[in-house]
Amino acid sequence: MNLVKSIQGEDLESLLAKEEFVILSCLADWSGPCRVMGTIVSQLAAHYNQQVKVVNLDTGSNLLTVQRLGLKSVPTVLVFQAGQRVTEFVGITPYEQLSQAIDRLLTLSLVAG
Repeated sequence: MNLVKSIQGEDLESLLAKEEFVILSCLADWSGPCRVMGTIVSQLAAHYNQQVKVVNLDTGSNLLTVQRLGLKSVPTVLVFQAGQRVTEFVGITPYEQLSQAIDRLLTLSLVAG
């Protein structure tokens, strides 16, 4: 079962408004590095299933959203908390690096909350 759903650009704002933590994986289907990141992002979705919403954005069919987000390269993973972009990762990023960043955000959220 794939826990990572694809999202269209026009649905991003409503998702960010209702979810505390969102990982937005910006990918292109023609890109080898994006396929690698797709696997890593799927692992993140499985690990953080109850805590973080993980979605894919196909950059080829969402050009206006790509421009609005200021994306320059794929793959790019954007992390949002309470609707605000808090960090981003460009290129193939190891699972461990992504999970450490997410763990830090979740821990800070628990301490602040």
